[in-house]
Amino acid sequence: MKPWRFCIAAFKTATPGARYAEKTRNTRKKRNIRKEERNFIQSVRNLPHIEDEPAAPEMTNLAARVAVSVYPPEGKATNLRTFSSWKDVSRYKSELSDPQAGYNDAIAAKARDLTASARTEYEKIQAVGRYAQSVNYISIQTGVGRGGGYRPHPAADVFSKNYGDCKDKANLMRAMLKSLNIESYPVSIFSGDPTYVRSEWPSPHQFNHAIIAVKIGDGTESPAIVKHPQIGRLLIFDPTDEDTPVGDLPDHEQGSFALIAAGEHGELMRMPVTEPEANKLDRSSASYAQTMRGNLIVFKPAIVGRRSSLLLTDAKRQHPVVLESQAYSETVRLKLPAGFDVDEIPDAAEMNQPFGNYAAKFEVKDGHLIFRRTLVLKSSQIPVEQYAAVRSFFQRIHAVEQAPVVLAKK
Repeated sequence: MKPWRFCIAAFKTATPGARYAEKTRNTRKKRNIRKEERNFIQSVRNLPHIEDEPAAPEMTNLAARVAVSVYPPEGKATNLRTFSSWKDVSRYKSELSDPQAGYNDAIAAKARDLTASARTEYEKIQAVGRYAQSVNYISIQTGVGRGGGYRPHPAADVFSKNYGDCKDKANLMRAMLKSLNIESYPVSIFSGDPTYVRSEWPSPHQFNHAIIAVKIGDGTESPAIVKHPQIGRLLIFDPTDEDTPVGDLPDHEQGSFALIAAGEHGELMRMPVTEPEANKLDRSSASYAQTMRGNLIVFKPAIVGRRSSLLLTDAKRQHPVVLESQAYSETVRLKLPAGFDVDEIPDAAEMNQPFGNYAAKFEVKDGHLIFRRTLVLKSSQIPVEQYAAVRSFFQRIHAVEQAPVVLAKK
């Protein structure tokens, strides 16, 4: 009989251009080896120290990882489930999840009640999504030996008890949507590190979280939509994250590889990344500043969220810089106190880089000092070779936001 095969994938780093090594090990390389000695040892030595740097990739992507897939000999009967492709993983996940997503009369009635005033497909999904988020999160793993803990509880049980873990909440939402004739699919993702999952190793063990993909028509628009090659447009949503509404994704899930479990049509897909403007914070300030001994008023015009310190201070760096997608705009309109004139204001600033833009300007108009600033950062991983440009970008922002405005008494 042919021997078992072991497929080993050694993942190095998440930096651009990183490679992985894959070897198939035959444990019967020598004919005279005894059955009980069919094993091997793989070792690495003299691994370099990994510096802890701000805005660096997650440690799980800087340290080496080894993944092992085990395959039985051809023709050998075994209970071991093996995965040679992501479609294999999709079929496995669908077998575990789909039978649990049935609905009963109580679930259907609740779904109708939630969507009674909804006028569009999107509003129906929003209403059901808000309800799924309100279900209490409690993780109780049962039947781990049957499905490795990946099988959700029946939707009817989760509904009646009003609690469950991430896969239970996603499964209940699927059942409610099904009762409304809206199709959806379970999605496996890694929560906490968008760069953790490797496409080279098809395995359900790469994920630690469950969310949902809802099939939508052409009339529904959202930044959280992906286009599946067979199924079509899918709206991605996390029913566990109470702070992220339908139409958005948490930052730590954006851009991640995730598995759409759709049986034969399963796909490992890159999750959407929202534009910086979708994460925009807009602030306006009505009043600010106090006098100093009645003669001077000195203040910093950037009021809220001012950069009081620098994150990137080292002259050199070992790892790429990871930036998250964000944007903000702020307008500070200060009425000049009677008897005071502007004595000194910082210079206007404008910086444009492939990874982001920043602008700040000052204006004295109609008895007011007006300060405007905007920042747009794109979700990106910037190689070490471009570190100086990133460091300079944030240094200049810091200098602008620490520069004071001086008002002097006439």
